[in-house]
Amino acid sequence: MTWPRSWTGPLTRPASSPAGRAAGCKPPRSLTVTWPGSARGGDFQALLRVLDPDVVFRMDLGPASRLAHRPLVGADAVARQVLATAPQFAHLAQPVLVNGEAGALFGPREKPIAVIGFTIAGGRVAALNLIADTAKLERLAIQP
Repeated sequence: MTWPRSWTGPLTRPASSPAGRAAGCKPPRSLTVTWPGSARGGDFQALLRVLDPDVVFRMDLGPASRLAHRPLVGADAVARQVLATAPQFAHLAQPVLVNGEAGALFGPREKPIAVIGFTIAGGRVAALNLIADTAKLERLAIQP
């Protein structure tokens, strides 16, 4: 499976950190303010407002997973998937940058459970790319 460019590089600290500010990285306010609360709190309409109508959600759960998924397409389908899964994992999320784009690391930096990257276009989330494949997660370069 070929992943978008956003998965080829290191994870770095978010724009709110000194390193992120120094690099000039800043995710859109709609994403940083609306996304976490909406995903945790189950606000379907708020999620729809930050998702592009043609958003694509790719999930790589690893070869051993029985939950292999084709990419989800469309704001409605993606919002439903996020609301079905995010509340149980949101407390583990740490904001990170994935090749300069907004993202989240789930679990401890030393042994992450998953990482998700957001591609932003026109102020909305155009793509979400989730990796929960342990073999791939072991090869992540997580920078301070």
